[in-house]
Amino acid sequence: MKPAVLLFALVPTLLLAQQGTQPQPGEPIDFMTIVIEGKETLNLPKSLLKVAPQLPAPYDSVALDSINPLEKVPLFRSSPPEQPRHIVLQSNDKLTLEASAGLYGFATIAGHLQTPVAHYTLDLDALLDRGGDYVPNADYLRTRLHAITRTAYQTSADQPYTVNSGEFLFDHHRYQLFALPTAPQRSLRRLSLAIAQQGTLGERSFNATLGIRNTHLTHTDSISTDESELGGTVRVDALHLDEQRIEAMADISYRNYRGTALHFHTIGLIGHRDDSTLALRATLAAQIATTSWRTTEFSPRVEIGTTWRTFESLWLDASLSTGMEAVRFAELSAESLYITDTAAIGVRRASYRVGITATYAPTDAFMVELSAAMASFADAPFLETLPDATMAPFYAAQLVRSADLRFQYIPASSNHVAATVHLRDAQFSDGSRVPYQPILRATVEYGRAISDRLIGSVQCGYVSTRLPARSSTSSLGGFFLLGGHVEYQLSPMIAITSTFDNLLGSVYERWLGYRERGSFVGIGAIVRL
Repeated sequence: MKPAVLLFALVPTLLLAQQGTQPQPGEPIDFMTIVIEGKETLNLPKSLLKVAPQLPAPYDSVALDSINPLEKVPLFRSSPPEQPRHIVLQSNDKLTLEASAGLYGFATIAGHLQTPVAHYTLDLDALLDRGGDYVPNADYLRTRLHAITRTAYQTSADQPYTVNSGEFLFDHHRYQLFALPTAPQRSLRRLSLAIAQQGTLGERSFNATLGIRNTHLTHTDSISTDESELGGTVRVDALHLDEQRIEAMADISYRNYRGTALHFHTIGLIGHRDDSTLALRATLAAQIATTSWRTTEFSPRVEIGTTWRTFESLWLDASLSTGMEAVRFAELSAESLYITDTAAIGVRRASYRVGITATYAPTDAFMVELSAAMASFADAPFLETLPDATMAPFYAAQLVRSADLRFQYIPASSNHVAATVHLRDAQFSDGSRVPYQPILRATVEYGRAISDRLIGSVQCGYVSTRLPARSSTSSLGGFFLLGGHVEYQLSPMIAITSTFDNLLGSVYERWLGYRERGSFVGIGAIVRL
């Protein structure tokens, strides 16, 4: 695993893993990012989708290999490699600008700036997004600025590199609770800053992060909810012998939520054993957390995992764990913009989690991944719709069983087929279904480079029925989505695009009372410099 990737993988709560682009009020569920619980994106050619440019790798492999002083394991991967994008080559554009407009008054302006200089990179994304009144009061306005900077340096020519990283995010939404006739105004702002460093102290390697985050929700300009967090992580090699190593770790988080101090701390050891075909890892730690209802929770955290490369093209991953996870208002508001301003903040306590994944990738053109998992939670949050059209988290014991299929096939350099199927059975201890958890989600896409200038794709998605509340006697209906995207290259720098959404005219709601957009057509232009 490349060190720059490892660096960010260690800090999910600080480096905004939960702060990805979220669907806005009235914004349709994108066919390749069908959203019922988080976002799921297939690995499709960039020019087939109307998305922001992907961040390129900041350094070449030679420089990155010298950063991590630990022994390299070139044959081991914790996940399969991302499939090559045969239809369109990876972009080397330094600046990309995109503008689009469509029915109901929807309009978007987006830009991405990439400035690589030797061992320094700055990636900057900006977005201005306006949603239209496809139903009364469903319009919204969103502004977003996201910056990532990375640098690597050596104290001397014979020393390994030290990698420094920083991330800044500003995300602001103005929208309305349009499920109510009065349509109260709302404003949600997310602000985050994080820094991270990976390097060595003598013979010991380390990873360290420090981050601050603030989430502020204003309801009708008079009621507000605020969550501020200061947190950090540290990983230091305590012992390193050949293929075995032990890390000392500490994850510390201090939060203030609506005037209540909340903490979530984990301190322990992580053991690793890696060779060319087998990787083993084990975590033993102690956890302490507090809740917004002023209780203190303690738990051991135990995790055992393995990755086995049985053949050159087959990977098997398995894991077993128990412990607690923090629940944050920032994550609840990212899952649903309609979250209540008095949300209860607790912890997710897993009695056990077990999972296995098999990945088969015999060639660059074909990949299939199968996974199955089961988790028993002594306490875990779930969302329900309240009478005031907001969403509230409640906590209860749950049993969750799931199975997933991911498939990708590139039969020729101008074709691409991809699909995902998610099966999820989430139940309470009495056997009733957990609200807003569909049993089935599925997506399929076919993309084709019709000519040297013209690229098109067709997407289809399905989401099964969901319950809006635990005691509900009726459910939100399942729905199909059908759409497409076309891009025509006028010149090496300029392209025009057209997007078609919900061509079947499906009437559906992600959250009770909040109808999503119907059939939609939009046009746009992309400038790449």
